[in-house]
Amino acid sequence: MDEWVLVIDVGGRGGASLARRIRALGVYADWAYVRRKAAADAAPERFQETGFARPMLWDRPPSAVLIIPDARDAQPALRAGVALAVGRALEASYGWTVAEERMVWLAPPDGAAPDQDDGGDETSKRADAGAKTTGSAGAGGAASAHADAACAALKALLFERLGLRGGWTWRAVIERTVEAIRRAYPEGAAVVALSGGVDSAVAAALVHRALGDRLKAVFVDHGLLRSGEREAVQTALAEALGLPLTVVDAGARFLADLSGVVDPEEKRRRIGERFIREFESIAAGLKEARYLVQGTILPDVVESLPTDTGVAVKSHHNVGGLPERLGLALIEPLRPFYKDEVRALGTALGLPPSIVYRQPFPGPGLAVRVIGEVTAAKLEMVRAADRIVREEIEAAGLGTDVWQYFAVLPGVATVGIVDGARVYRETVAVRAVRSVAGDRASWAHLPYAVLERIAERIAREVPGVGRVVYDITSKPPATIEWE
Repeated sequence: MDEWVLVIDVGGRGGASLARRIRALGVYADWAYVRRKAAADAAPERFQETGFARPMLWDRPPSAVLIIPDARDAQPALRAGVALAVGRALEASYGWTVAEERMVWLAPPDGAAPDQDDGGDETSKRADAGAKTTGSAGAGGAASAHADAACAALKALLFERLGLRGGWTWRAVIERTVEAIRRAYPEGAAVVALSGGVDSAVAAALVHRALGDRLKAVFVDHGLLRSGEREAVQTALAEALGLPLTVVDAGARFLADLSGVVDPEEKRRRIGERFIREFESIAAGLKEARYLVQGTILPDVVESLPTDTGVAVKSHHNVGGLPERLGLALIEPLRPFYKDEVRALGTALGLPPSIVYRQPFPGPGLAVRVIGEVTAAKLEMVRAADRIVREEIEAAGLGTDVWQYFAVLPGVATVGIVDGARVYRETVAVRAVRSVAGDRASWAHLPYAVLERIAERIAREVPGVGRVVYDITSKPPATIEWE
């Protein structure tokens, strides 16, 4: 795995998806981004290279650099500034110098083509189009043909024009990652924040191979878990990872911090801040701890990046770094990968299916499935409804077919009839989606009989609930979670 490709986004968001497509074709690819400080020009001083502020797996320059420019940089007159900014970033961050002929310009994100005197790189334009093609079911023959053409163009770019061989494996990624972690963190202990999900478990398994007993595993129970989750997490992680697990019961503190908060972003901010406070306390008891391991994955990073308006899709509590007062450096070995790739990596590491194929669960937990203020009573209501949703979908044998399924408490009271009298009770929304990587999703066409059983049980078994609805919105335009 000596050859690899670096995809750099300059203003757009297509690079992360393109890097994933390149990996799927057998060539390892990583992704970084360059964000412009000012929209007016492409001079090097107008850029901030925040996407380069992390170690990569290699101690050698990439075999090729693919640049996806902002549409404003499509003209050759502006390319010199962009290229210089990218070159300076690579030199400053890694000491790498990449030959000009190994830097390939792709089509800008809005599809505007560069001037024809740029070399007529139609192959690169069609290759980049592959990063924007969804290929989702029902897209039609035209979209499928476009995806096939884009894939062929991308293969031509990688294997013919750039002369790459391909053939990377997850085993090679494991070896490189373990080697890189040992090289970067030769001394001191690390603390891993386990959530019970596949991301943190795979991150822990990777770092454990590199650091051995220098890794300390901690599970912070924030009181926002699903029914029976704490016990299941403790058993599964202890058996799969062989790591002694320290459990911190912080539910009351998290709930106190969320009191009176209704804004979704403020919820995430407070949950993130409380996690940091809990780890401050943990780190204080581990004097040798120098690093914090997190299961941050690529969609977390992409969704947290601000757009040109300065607003992100949504913030993630594990993205954005830690306050300096914590004094722990971050180790995030899964940052280059999407969820399906993390599952493949977990399988290569030998983790059991019960962890590898565990359905995604947000870091803020049920707090983002209670719309509005989070209270103990609302948590119990959504927890009970969620348990019924999971039980019925899994009893129907659909658990492995559906990417994610859960209940939401929207905070909407609707009229109903009980014993002939008018009552107002809460509504529960059921959400089930199919996806591959989580960046896009389609709503799951669950059998009517399953939906009927779910609705009947929730209305009968969960006190205070009088209506059940099913969310049939795909991503986009909606996100998978409601907050």
